[in-house]
Amino acid sequence: HEIGPIREAIPGKYDPSRQLSAADALLGQWTTYFDLVPDSELPFLHSTDDRKPISFKQLKAFMVSPELAVPGLGREDRVCTALPNGPEAAVSFLAFALRWVYAPLHLGLTKDELRFELLDLPARALVVPTDGWLREQDAVNVRATANVAIEVKVEKLLEMVPSSEFVGLFTLSRHAAGSPLEGNTPYDAL
Repeated sequence: HEIGPIREAIPGKYDPSRQLSAADALLGQWTTYFDLVPDSELPFLHSTDDRKPISFKQLKAFMVSPELAVPGLGREDRVCTALPNGPEAAVSFLAFALRWVYAPLHLGLTKDELRFELLDLPARALVVPTDGWLREQDAVNVRATANVAIEVKVEKLLEMVPSSEFVGLFTLSRHAAGSPLEGNTPYDAL
């Protein structure tokens, strides 16, 4: 069954008898929103570029993938992202909120606002996208956010690299200016 609003039938494509309303789904057994994501090969996200769509099943596997684990970060740690709107931001919201206290930051924040957000939380890690897939203004804003994170000594600065094969999927690695993924040692930038 799918979860969501019930639509009219589309012959050969959509059968409303297989649809559950959100209210019906919430009456079932579930612990987190992860339990509400169907185990289905139906597409979750389609691409606007040449990448393949990801299915709900791929999304679920990715959300709990050990590849997204960051040594030294646990459930109560606050992790921020500075990402433009898009498929990777949507998937990171679902995946990161299962692992950490997740706080997405708006790319249009001023340096003072960023400083406040990173210190007020306080953030242990910041995830920023790799420069290669950003528009010019977004790249400027992401670099400014990373610089503020280094200035306020956010412990881990991570880089998100989108998959070239599947829309929404990505890997995390140490940012060139960030702290190592291994252990808890803060990185002393420059």
